[in-house]
Amino acid sequence: MIRVREIDHVVLRVVDLDRALAFYCDVLGCAVEKRQDDIGLVQLRAGRSLIDLVPVDGPLGRSGGAAPGKEGRNLDHFCLRVDPFDEAAIRDRLRAHGIDAGPLATRYGAEGEGPSLYFDDPEGNIVELKGPPTRAMQEGPLRLVGMLDSPYVRRVAISLRLLGIGFAHEPLSVFRSSAEFAAINPVLKAPTLVCGDGTVLLDSSLILDYAETIAAGGRTLMPRDGDGRRRALRIVGLALAACDKGVQIVYERTLRPGEKQHPPWVKRVTDQLLAACDGIEDSLRQRQLASDRATIAQDGITAAVAWRFLQDVVAGIVPASRFPRWVAHGERAEALEEFRSAPHGAGSVAAVPERSLA
Repeated sequence: MIRVREIDHVVLRVVDLDRALAFYCDVLGCAVEKRQDDIGLVQLRAGRSLIDLVPVDGPLGRSGGAAPGKEGRNLDHFCLRVDPFDEAAIRDRLRAHGIDAGPLATRYGAEGEGPSLYFDDPEGNIVELKGPPTRAMQEGPLRLVGMLDSPYVRRVAISLRLLGIGFAHEPLSVFRSSAEFAAINPVLKAPTLVCGDGTVLLDSSLILDYAETIAAGGRTLMPRDGDGRRRALRIVGLALAACDKGVQIVYERTLRPGEKQHPPWVKRVTDQLLAACDGIEDSLRQRQLASDRATIAQDGITAAVAWRFLQDVVAGIVPASRFPRWVAHGERAEALEEFRSAPHGAGSVAAVPERSLA
């Protein structure tokens, strides 16, 4: 059962923003609470709720079609605050009625930043369901520092997206941008997460442990029951070990002079890498990992991210033909929006669109 507590906000498409502001502020007594001029959005406080104004000639407005009139609509969407916000339960309820909601994202509402889902009602009206403000947003915005060619940074970025936690990404390299990175975290370790109160966290697993405590809506990426958690931790451990050994091989090849490289050490690390990879393939032979966005867990995320990283740096050592189940899982996971928004490489995490359903 989905329990609606109140209307969080309505979004109106307007032709003349100044005229609309004058009416809602001067006549009805609303107040401007937040402006997002870069996307074309002004949010007005209306008691416990918000009225959002979207100029039709702005970036958001243009995506909505014609201006208000007989052939155009002036209501972009309306948002309902639900309590509790249990993403899995909400999706199950909607699917039972033939409705598929869009991806979970963090958006601003009457109570602040929090998780939300978009979907269409039977008449084609866009409905948004909103949960409580996330603790992270109450404390302040998060900053994720590090490059997406690092599997550790990328697993954090994807996990934060799946947990519905908003963050700003700063793609700094611990090598090429070392001075700038050191000003944030002198340990020069990626990923680094800067919390709203200025606390600096490092190590991807510890960052994700913190993320689980601030995620709204009851979503978790780690199974809570003993057997499921133990199986997930095994896959995560193997995948991280494979990444660690891949990094050691890359550093040996690129940072250490050839005459100082030690073949017995390289062989030892290579054997460890392949042992970890074989362990993952054997586990996938026994149990396929979830790879859809509603049920994918940390084992599925980390395994997919690790495979993409290893194919980038040590594909000659870890051939795809040896790991068909791992390859298949990676392909399914990489098709998810959260993976595509944080692509492996030197780029940045894509911004979450204000509205996922155009």
